[in-house]
Amino acid sequence: NPANGGRLPSVASPTSFVSPTLTWARPSMLDLGVDVDFLTDFSATFDWYNKKITNQFAPSFTAPALLGPSAPTVNVAASTTTGWDMTASWRHQFGEVHLTARATLSHYSGKVTKYDTNPLGLIAQPYVGEPMGAIWGFKTVGKFQTQAQVNSAPSQTAINASGFKPGDIQYADLNHDGKIDYGNNTVTNPGDRTIIGNTTPKYFYGFTTGVSWKGIDLVIFIQGQGHADYMPTGNYFWGITSEYQSMVTPKLADRWTPTNPNGYFPLLDINNGGGKDHITQSGYLLNTAYTRLKNVQLGYTVPNQLTQKFHVYQLRLYGSVDNALTFSGAFKHQYVDPELLQANEEIYPLQRTYSFGVQMNIK
Repeated sequence: NPANGGRLPSVASPTSFVSPTLTWARPSMLDLGVDVDFLTDFSATFDWYNKKITNQFAPSFTAPALLGPSAPTVNVAASTTTGWDMTASWRHQFGEVHLTARATLSHYSGKVTKYDTNPLGLIAQPYVGEPMGAIWGFKTVGKFQTQAQVNSAPSQTAINASGFKPGDIQYADLNHDGKIDYGNNTVTNPGDRTIIGNTTPKYFYGFTTGVSWKGIDLVIFIQGQGHADYMPTGNYFWGITSEYQSMVTPKLADRWTPTNPNGYFPLLDINNGGGKDHITQSGYLLNTAYTRLKNVQLGYTVPNQLTQKFHVYQLRLYGSVDNALTFSGAFKHQYVDPELLQANEEIYPLQRTYSFGVQMNIK
């Protein structure tokens, strides 16, 4: 169209087409379980399962961004998940003291078993055999300390053409071809990238215990997860990433400089830092395992003989604290909540809250 300088017409918003053959995904699951009771004090359950889902949704092809409309969704994917859950409960009474405890522990992992849209095995898309939650990235050697180290290291210009200097990140030459690059971005030729971590937690766990004595009751709830990897991407973690986006926090003082060669963060480079030092890499994977004292509640139930003349029964006064304590290594270099991780970490963390209340029955 000569009237607009030969430019292609703009598309206001992508349009999705619906395939006439689209149908429901089809799950199937094998579950083996055991329930055990020991007298009246202890019980336990254990379940192992294998869940398969076929006919999962996926785009029929990868549409070029210039096209505008997105590809129709079709049933061309499948996955399998294997895991187990375990629960143990205990209760006992010592005179007027009542004790209870309940613990849960679970684990799961999954993989893609079919994804017809990605026959080339591009690692930017799901591919057959991919572990769910896999993180592809470079292996971090460390930081260049001298220009001589930069000059003698495998070329990293494929990562960033502006070049590297002391304080920048050095990556490992995994395929030993004398350069650091992305290959052709496939599973068979990923360049010097490999699976460096996984976002799926190793375990989920919870523990609840309670004790009551002469109307006084105390309940404690703890929850958490095992090792899980997370790669921060936003300026909330990296700080100053460009002249347009920055967030300065005290943790950024621990940065590489000639006088602080062991600084946690790389050299400050506003123009090129995000393009070479902030890419997905093993050196800045965070372990988001955590243990959280989720809730503590203390209460007192007034004896009925003191309240029944007012037609009030089971009058209970209580106080509660939510998110009282959290233990997590991710807090060392990250100010966000490991329970609420998002891609750019910019989310308001869970707050510690205090509450007080009254419960009663009126007759």
